[in-house]
Amino acid sequence: MAATLKSFAVFATPARLVAIPASLLVIAQIQKQRRALARLSPAQLSDIGLTASQAKTEAARFGL
Repeated sequence: MAATLKSFAVFATPARLVAIPASLLVIAQIQKQRRALARLSPAQLSDIGLTASQAKTEAARFGL
């Protein structure tokens, strides 16, 4: 048991423990952007230079 905790301590540095929630926040932000992209109308997609097919492909990258 002590070896397991010691091994964990090597990998669980404060910087890494902070980086994990930060990474999760970035993933959540990207997913939110993909959902918003999926809801845009064809006219709105055209305004940003995307087709409906491209938007659908991009939104599907995170399983939306």
